[in-house]
Amino acid sequence: MNSNFKIVGTVSKADTLFDLLKTPEKLEGCDLIELRFDEHMDKFECLSLCQKLRKYKKVLLTIRTDREGGTWTINDNDRYELFKFFEKDVDMIDIELKSELFAKYKREDFSQDLTIISSFHDYKNTPNNEVIARLIEQGKNWNVDIVKLAVYTNTEEDLNRLESFLNTKSICLIGMGNLGVKTRTEFTKKGSCLTYGYLDESAAPGQLSAKELSSILR
Repeated sequence: MNSNFKIVGTVSKADTLFDLLKTPEKLEGCDLIELRFDEHMDKFECLSLCQKLRKYKKVLLTIRTDREGGTWTINDNDRYELFKFFEKDVDMIDIELKSELFAKYKREDFSQDLTIISSFHDYKNTPNNEVIARLIEQGKNWNVDIVKLAVYTNTEEDLNRLESFLNTKSICLIGMGNLGVKTRTEFTKKGSCLTYGYLDESAAPGQLSAKELSSILR
């Protein structure tokens, strides 16, 4: 049974970061804070907040575009500059496998101190085995530290297909939707290295709160 998984607490509002600094006990149960930075946030303010929050937990920076579940239409050159702006004051970043940013830049273009997650999202279906294997290989070839696949699971067959890849090293697999809720707890016991729970509002279909995840898993 895997016991080395981490619970990621997602944050979608800058106000939540202020609140967590005032009441850091709300971070109990989660191992990482994911800041989902978007166009409504001030980068200087969030940089300062990340610096302070790292005294309590490691920080993962995600800048999700409207192409994979976010709201921002930012181009990937500007997004790269934002990652570089935060680079020294966060511990991890998330780059989508299908983004131009992932295609244009290399691992060497980022600090070696950063843990890099390559992510893929499908909000409608679970890809077939061939596609899943290719996505994992793509991330590994780029030398990411963790490959994350979050896909919508419509059937038990989808769940079984996703579970069959849990023997992959440094993998995070999540099923979205009602059927996929159990993947957020059960997959961690079988090899998925991360599971995500919200600290302010749900960031994906079927996502539980970080508090709920902690109460179930610990």
